[in-house]
Amino acid sequence: MRNYLVVGTAGHIDHGKTRLVKSLTGMETDRLKEEKERGISIELGYAYLKLPSGVIAGFIDVPGHERLVRKMISGCYSIDLSLLVIAADEGFMPQTNEHLAILNLLGLPKGIVVVTKIDLVSDNDLLILEEEIKERVKNSFLENAPIVYTSTVTNMGISNLIELIDGFSHTLPVRDTSGPFRLFIDRVFSLPGFGTVVTGTAFNGVVKKEQNIEILPKGHISRVRSIEVHYQSVEEAVAGERVALNLPDVKVSQIKRGEVICTPQAYKPTSLLDLKIELLPTQKNILLKHGQRIRFYHGSSEVLGRVLFTGLKEIRPTETTIAQIYLEEPVVAREGDRFIIRSYSPVNTIGGGFVLDPYAIKRRKKTILDTVVSLEDPVSRYIKILNKEDSFMIDIPAFSFISQKNEEEIIKEVLNSDKFILLPPEQPFYISLKARFEENKLFVEQKLQDYHQANPHSPGFLLEELRNKLTGLDVKQFRVFIKYLVEQGTVEVNGQLVRLKGLEAVFSGEWLEGRNTLLKLIGENKFSPPTIKELVEIMDKRGWKKDKLHSLLKAMVEAGDIIRVSEELWFLTSVFENIKKDLIDYLLKKVEISPGDFKDLFNISRKYAIPLLEWFDNQKITFREGNVRKLRTKQK
Repeated sequence: MRNYLVVGTAGHIDHGKTRLVKSLTGMETDRLKEEKERGISIELGYAYLKLPSGVIAGFIDVPGHERLVRKMISGCYSIDLSLLVIAADEGFMPQTNEHLAILNLLGLPKGIVVVTKIDLVSDNDLLILEEEIKERVKNSFLENAPIVYTSTVTNMGISNLIELIDGFSHTLPVRDTSGPFRLFIDRVFSLPGFGTVVTGTAFNGVVKKEQNIEILPKGHISRVRSIEVHYQSVEEAVAGERVALNLPDVKVSQIKRGEVICTPQAYKPTSLLDLKIELLPTQKNILLKHGQRIRFYHGSSEVLGRVLFTGLKEIRPTETTIAQIYLEEPVVAREGDRFIIRSYSPVNTIGGGFVLDPYAIKRRKKTILDTVVSLEDPVSRYIKILNKEDSFMIDIPAFSFISQKNEEEIIKEVLNSDKFILLPPEQPFYISLKARFEENKLFVEQKLQDYHQANPHSPGFLLEELRNKLTGLDVKQFRVFIKYLVEQGTVEVNGQLVRLKGLEAVFSGEWLEGRNTLLKLIGENKFSPPTIKELVEIMDKRGWKKDKLHSLLKAMVEAGDIIRVSEELWFLTSVFENIKKDLIDYLLKKVEISPGDFKDLFNISRKYAIPLLEWFDNQKITFREGNVRKLRTKQK
């Protein structure tokens, strides 16, 4: 059972919505001077009432003027229960019909038809009006809704309406408060001594005092200093409550109606969405055409955009189709969110629907939108997400962010399908489409096979070079991928080299001869080996051209025979390890060593001493301080 609900009024201008809310709650919702002077609502009004059961009902009073329909949509976007208000002396009017259509498109679960001003008409007039109401609400969410007759002059029907609202509060589904917080801002103002205050109905999750929040789409980060729900200070607010948040470090000029307060990094703005659109029936036979500019209403925002069909030029009233919309400003949407569309000019409500994919991919004009997936098909939805990513694998937290589902639910659905691979063993887990994973696994196997055939003398392929040949993998993703292949027995890794499992480097023929020649040349003067220029001259006489010589040197480095200290110098690995050991022993005793001391220690010239010292610095074995080197702490 819930302990709160949000009730929204709807109906034509001057049908008594504001007076009805005042009779129910005792609170005046028209707060602006112009509203009181003209006797009409211009902005959204708010009030609350403690129902007999103890449930708190927050009321949103919406304007009824045709020019203020955008504010009506904003007010009714997140309500639990609607009151369609109809004046007994006028009956159904243009905005009554439009508001009813909007409520229907917003997917409202429950509602009550409230007839006001019954003191102005006869009982016979009420009977005629009742028949009209029943006819007008057919095939809408109000088809079987109760009708309550009221008068704010005599207070007739008010107590009955309160009881009905209280009864509905026990039958409405409890709001899901899991997942990240999201609130659509419908009002921004400043209070002396407090600073900026924003209000709205919490749509998702929970917000707590002192937590950080993000203001989208601008991306400002702020802190919640205090929270009010129904004018009472609270420690937290949950989905479904009318909330006021005090944001002390944001100026009123930095935030506006239509923007979104949310958990940091939990949502991202989007301008291209996949939608399911339904056009309203209309006597004017208004068409919605491909590329048509329209007004898109989502949450408390109104954004201009163009609707895009694929394979269709237009849709007609009452028709439903899948489409895309390209917005001129971003919104913060989740799949399943409802929206309303209105024509650009003249402004008329023409339809609505719900979001299929808030992060859509651009499609070619002739592509059929069969890749747009319904909310009831999570496996296809996941396939679509993975197929449009540059990388063939995504970590579960990032995947959760994109799909707007919790991590536990994703893992369960992935494990229950044969379409995916969940990559262990380290967290966060990664998810990959099995087909794309196998393609990349086959690519690696073929790449290594080709390399081994062309370079039988090489002990393996450089890992970093292999990562560069795979699309879109960052360092961590690549490490997880290779570790998985190692555990599956596909490849083996030795240091920075990877090779197919079971394959070893083989030097034979001229490569073996060249290898032995180089080992002798580099090893003869172990602390003062020949430079690359000298090696090129010597080996050229033996038929080894420069490029081929470099390939041989690279193979010998990979095989562990030699170590490349600089572009000019290679040392035998065994010799180099002796230099390293003697240097560390020296520094453990003497603490520091100068280039001159290093030259004397190994009886070498500056040509060899400086490259060696710089190599030890780069490998984090030593560090330079002035003109001396010292041992890094970890080496000690």
